[in-house]
Amino acid sequence: MLKDSYVTNETENLIRYLSGVLCGEDDPDDIVIDREDEPVSEEAAFYSDIKRKISEKDINGAENALYDMLEQLPGTKILIVALKFYSDISRLDDIILSECDFTRTEILEGLQEIEKLINC
Repeated sequence: MLKDSYVTNETENLIRYLSGVLCGEDDPDDIVIDREDEPVSEEAAFYSDIKRKISEKDINGAENALYDMLEQLPGTKILIVALKFYSDISRLDDIILSECDFTRTEILEGLQEIEKLINC
């Protein structure tokens, strides 16, 4: 239980930190991928696909697609998508994560990978 609490706190802290680094925001929900006056970008459309996969409980598939896209389309917008993905799944309850064969530790590890990409 103590480990779960630690992982959850570390995840929340890292989400806030990365949100600030990428966009100057504390909450990834406040970050927009495209401004309203811009056409929908490939990254924004991809994020919609990621959210669909999450709703279908295909978190592993969403994460695999995310890493494929990070390789194909590196840049700030896809890093924002990655941050929003991990933030979204961090809010799921443990039962749903378990049903999806995903853990809070994997969320933290994913965020740490994103942090490495940002700091390159």
